[in-house]
Amino acid sequence: MRTLLGKKLRIVAMPQKPFGKNVRIQDWRAVLAMDGSVCLRDVLSSGIRIRECGSEEVTQLGLQTGTLSDSSRSLLFEIELNRDILASYLHHTRKLIEKQSSEPAVRKDRELRGVVFAGELSRAFKHKVLMLIIAAHVADPRNLSLNSIFSDDFQGRFGTETFSMPFIPDPRAVELDLKSHGAHEVFRFIEDGPHDTADVPTCQLMKGLTYLSHTFRTPFAGEALTSFVWALAAIEAMLSTHADKANVTMLEMRLKALLGDSFTDVLSGRFREIYKYRNALLHGNVSLPFSFDSRSVFGYRGVKNSNTMPFEFSQFTYGLALKIMQRFFELGSYDIGYRLDVATKPSQN
Repeated sequence: MRTLLGKKLRIVAMPQKPFGKNVRIQDWRAVLAMDGSVCLRDVLSSGIRIRECGSEEVTQLGLQTGTLSDSSRSLLFEIELNRDILASYLHHTRKLIEKQSSEPAVRKDRELRGVVFAGELSRAFKHKVLMLIIAAHVADPRNLSLNSIFSDDFQGRFGTETFSMPFIPDPRAVELDLKSHGAHEVFRFIEDGPHDTADVPTCQLMKGLTYLSHTFRTPFAGEALTSFVWALAAIEAMLSTHADKANVTMLEMRLKALLGDSFTDVLSGRFREIYKYRNALLHGNVSLPFSFDSRSVFGYRGVKNSNTMPFEFSQFTYGLALKIMQRFFELGSYDIGYRLDVATKPSQN
């Protein structure tokens, strides 16, 4: 364990480059304000350091930024391993091995350290960082986006992976009445959500967030159809109760009840449109290009029922899922109950 003392775990988050007239400049202030206030599980001395790093430092770290990343406004997340962190995750890993292994639970510390080194500790750090970024994005989707992340391997070698969260353009944010909330408050709300021992989501909000998280694993602009399907599944997860899986008419009624005055006639019409497209798609009535064809974003022009609107539908559906999550936060609830009351006239007899 001594050899790990003082080692650092680091993640660099690369935002998307702003594009278009209606996109604001990336704003990381809400995330930077959480510097040192977020810790790994049950280890108070593991405050995650958060700071902005410019393109020069990114280059020094040897990161390949790509053309879609804004390397001048990247974020660096970092923890330095101390005795409390190592002891806590050594204990956690030992319990995990004992629970999962059918063999006698006797392991050498060297083996356990290997598991901690390559697995549980780095996974927990990455999970916490990404949940922090996701919460900040839900809190203010107009100002926070992400294109990719880089995680190091304790030796200063960084591996990259796509983890993309899009900007929500201002006109779409206005249409959906998306708010700007405190990132730290939203993060704490998500973190305090009900989980069972296996961290399997059990409430509507966390089920929805689980589905929506799968949109982050593909480049949003290039995989609009995939993002559309996952975002729509997230909406259904949050609008369906534990007792039923509602049809589209019931979903619309629940959405209207949940959003109140924000659910305008325009949103109602758009909601019906995405379900018409969803049904046509799942029943094989949409003309799609091959997945490896660049036209998969825009479809075939002039062809009836062609995939000409996936980006538009995807952007709206994604934004609507975020809006529902914001309402859960505003209501302070992880599960929402829906009830249909029928009023009858009293008997005249």
